[in-house]
Amino acid sequence: MPNSCPPSNPSATPSPSPARQHFLQRLDALSIKPTTHEYYVRWAEAWNKALGHRSAERTHAFFDALGRTAHLADWQFLGGASASRRLC
Repeated sequence: MPNSCPPSNPSATPSPSPARQHFLQRLDALSIKPTTHEYYVRWAEAWNKALGHRSAERTHAFFDALGRTAHLADWQFLGGASASRRLC
């Protein structure tokens, strides 16, 4: 399950991959606040890791499991859904 917080030391993060750079550029183009970019990236990575991009069924399973997470606030769930939509 993805963390709800960005890394504590962003300068220690390795260089972003081309896919990550492209996603960040897309977030900029969509006028998503820069302070939320890392959250969007984490959600998008979790969705990709769950192979949500391969089919609607996998996406449904990812969000179904995510929705059953007791410690996840509604706004966090919506952030995950929003991030996956931005990838499409």
